Amino acid sequence: MLRLIATCLVLLLASAPSVAAPEPTVWWLMIEDLGCIDCQVDVFIGGDLIASRRSGEVNALIDVSDLLRAGSNTFTVLLRGPAGRGRMAVSVARGRIRHEVVIFEGTPVRYALQPEPSPDPVRIEVTVPP
Repeated sequence: MLRLIATCLVLLLASAPSVAAPEPTVWWLMIEDLGCIDCQVDVFIGGDLIASRRSGEVNALIDVSDLLRAGSNTFTVLLRGPAGRGRMAVSVARGRIRHEVVIFEGTPVRYALQPEPSPDPVRIEVTVPP
């Protein structure tokens, strides 16, 4: 009887569905076109261009985890284009991918920008824990 119970337990454990490890948390950069016309947004980290989008292009969701270091990181965002021609939004957030959907942890840092003839760059500060 004990042998039968042990055999059934082994069979149950062997047929149990495996539990996938949780997806790692990553840092995301999002660029959204909010109806901008003839605009371009460039995003830099530490002076290096990491992303660029023109109005009308598909919105971007980019994993920037490998580009960040522990501590303070500065994203510099520059939007160029004719004044009064819509907006573009740039956001930075931590999140995980579950079933091909990004789930954010907390509220993303988000800036909606309007183009100006001589724009000043916007700086987004992000602190990455060690």
